[in-house]
Amino acid sequence: MSAHGHRWVFLRCIVCTVGMVVLSSCSGGGGAGTDVAVEDDLGNQCSPYAECCNDSDCVGFGDQCAKQACVGGKCESQPAAFGTACDDENQCTIDDKCDGIGKCAGKLAKGMECDDGDSCTADDECSTLGQCEGTGVDCDDGDQCTTDTCLPEKGCLHESVPEGSLCDDGSLCTSSDKCESGKCSGVPKECDVSDCVVESCEPQTGECTEAAMDLRKGEWMAAGWKDSVVLFALCLLFPLRGGR
Repeated sequence: MSAHGHRWVFLRCIVCTVGMVVLSSCSGGGGAGTDVAVEDDLGNQCSPYAECCNDSDCVGFGDQCAKQACVGGKCESQPAAFGTACDDENQCTIDDKCDGIGKCAGKLAKGMECDDGDSCTADDECSTLGQCEGTGVDCDDGDQCTTDTCLPEKGCLHESVPEGSLCDDGSLCTSSDKCESGKCSGVPKECDVSDCVVESCEPQTGECTEAAMDLRKGEWMAAGWKDSVVLFALCLLFPLRGGR
């Protein structure tokens, strides 16, 4: 065959064997159909009709316990030997090994710490079913002026309620409690005030209680100089009497 004929065979075979799939028999310039060896990227020679040339041509090549291998031009499953180390990708198992029939499995580790990937749970640990489970977290911040929610990817969230929302500040000495600037507050109860008596409201009862003015604290000095001296003398003589 001439050099031109050899080039024709080469070109025809390039067209016929694309991606290891034979579209038609290769022929050499009008001659009979002829099988031509194909060379893959690794330099392996095989028939153009072969399913594979090497192990990497097989789907699933590289699986831990059920490797696909190219045998005689065909892909065949070849389970790894029993006891071959592997990873079943389950954080709740230990000592993962191939079972000899193509599966990877490990021993359940009940109670072992794990991470379920949920920021709304805590104290995650492995259950008897081999699942990582946690206890739901309490997002209540104890603030009536926030709404508390939880998102698995972010955790607890606290958002302020609308201004003026009703609340209870827990004190009986206030009324009309509302949320303002994220805090619950109310209008203070007014207790009677007299010259020598200091009254205050008890938050637990809401009652006003009175006590003699403590002259040592200088409370009598609130008035002008002359009035302060008179008030000091009056409160010294009559500590629980008010008015002048």
